[in-house]
Amino acid sequence: MNGGIRSSGWAICIAALLTMAACTDAAAPADPTTLTVRILHTSDIHGKLTGYNYFSARDDGQPSLVHAAAVIAKARAQQANTILIDNGDLIQGDPLADWAISAADENGHAIITALNSLRYDVANLGNHEFNFGLDNLYLAYQQAQFPLLSSNIAFTDSAPLALRERVQPWVMLQRDFVDSAGQSRLLKIAVIGVVPPQIMQWDAKLLIDRVIASDMVSATAKGIAEARAANADVIIIAAHSGLPRPTHGANNTEQVVDKLAQLEHVDAIVFGHQHQVFPGAGSYTHISAADDQRGTIYGVPAVSPGYGGSHVGQIDLTLEAVNDGWKVVDFSVQALASDAKQLDTQLLQQLQQAHNATQQYVQQPVGVTQQPLSYATARLAPSSGVQFVQRAQLWYAQQRMQLPAQYADLPLLSAAAPFDAAADSNEAYTEISAGQVSLGQIADLYRYPNSLDVVKLSGQQLKDWLEASANAFVSSENPKQPWSWVNGSVPHYNFDHVMGLSYRIDPRQPIGQRITHLHVKEQAVSADQQFLVLVNSYRSSGGGGFPHLDGSTIVLQSPDQLPDILRWYLSSFDAAGYPHEIIEHWSLCPDDNC
Repeated sequence: MNGGIRSSGWAICIAALLTMAACTDAAAPADPTTLTVRILHTSDIHGKLTGYNYFSARDDGQPSLVHAAAVIAKARAQQANTILIDNGDLIQGDPLADWAISAADENGHAIITALNSLRYDVANLGNHEFNFGLDNLYLAYQQAQFPLLSSNIAFTDSAPLALRERVQPWVMLQRDFVDSAGQSRLLKIAVIGVVPPQIMQWDAKLLIDRVIASDMVSATAKGIAEARAANADVIIIAAHSGLPRPTHGANNTEQVVDKLAQLEHVDAIVFGHQHQVFPGAGSYTHISAADDQRGTIYGVPAVSPGYGGSHVGQIDLTLEAVNDGWKVVDFSVQALASDAKQLDTQLLQQLQQAHNATQQYVQQPVGVTQQPLSYATARLAPSSGVQFVQRAQLWYAQQRMQLPAQYADLPLLSAAAPFDAAADSNEAYTEISAGQVSLGQIADLYRYPNSLDVVKLSGQQLKDWLEASANAFVSSENPKQPWSWVNGSVPHYNFDHVMGLSYRIDPRQPIGQRITHLHVKEQAVSADQQFLVLVNSYRSSGGGGFPHLDGSTIVLQSPDQLPDILRWYLSSFDAAGYPHEIIEHWSLCPDDNC
């Protein structure tokens, strides 16, 4: 009987345990429903669509949009829940872009047609979108099949109505995406765009009384509040801005991504403007809040894809369903490198007509030069290429600019910098051989649609400018190797030469004390002596952060762009062509002769 009782007791216990297990299984929460959304992004394409170098008339082996398009296609094939964002500086910077803006009409613009075919979801405006003026800006984007953003830009009534109606502060993208259970779910994604307010300096003549630019951080905060009120599930900032460099002042308002990342309720940031790659390239290791391995800034996932289609930014956000929508529970960030050997053949074929037209466009002859025009050694000595630009500016001022009468007796100087120069003996550079010069070669010599301004400066202010330019050098322990003196971290376009002066640069001295023997017409320049200086509109309005060049010293502005001025200048010579040789007006003297 005892054995029977034991058997019955075990049976009861086993039954109880099974019942408890069943109850436990029933009460266990199911795996949460998740959804992954992939954010793809390009920035600073600068008209580089085909991988073809129209200056050298050959494929230069560098990635472009057709190569980035192959990366985009692969990323989409891996993840169907995808949105694609362009972050600006798209329609300027390459001969194809120049041709496209000249050929744009009511039927469209070649670059925007390409973005339509790649099914972009939204585009943010960059500062170079404004280079051609508001009418051309609208003409370029009028056929865009995606929203156009800029939250810190407002248009006055004098701006084109159609443009005012097209550009939005932010947009809500509503997409049906598939969750982890295979169900279609509606996701509301807000994208907020910003552009540097410095466009009002850089393109002042084109935008004055037509555009009002405000602070990027406050405009973004306003957009976030509005997006949250509209029940956005995900908030993305598309910032045509970068991160501060160590040399930037505390009040820098151009590079503000670090400040944007500290705003609440930001889920992801796509950024650009500085042409840097982040994460993975060590571009921002000086900023402790930027994690170059994980791809975060103050903990917010962020990505920057370099320049010209070299990379595609990718952020994967994993969202978890909650009672009132979705929350981000995980993420991954990558800057995907484009492969110059892999491209979107369909897009390349679509661009064939634009490619052919651009080849014809750049081959137009504009004049003859007797001298090679070169930037080969422009980082070390006076340069024939830079001096051609300086002389063209002086010619234009004398021919077409009415200088203020009260300044007629002041010395007129001409400032310019190289663009595609060499920073070492192995780097490529712009060089135009003696002989016939084409439109494409002129564009290679001067690549930006800046106009020409006149600034009025004192001798001391002029010296301060040259001292800032002398940052282009470092003190070297190997003085017999000239290239060792070049500071490669200073862009070529921030090394200004000033024609009309003579001076020496001693890179052994501390920054701010490197300019010596500063003379004009063999007379030492005094601190209070007054000068007029011809300089491009980017520099005169604050571009590069040079002292005394913030727009306040401008006394006259021209309506014409410098590439056109160079072309007119060259065509002013007879059949013999441009004859001038280099004037050795400044020198690098890293020895006791300074």
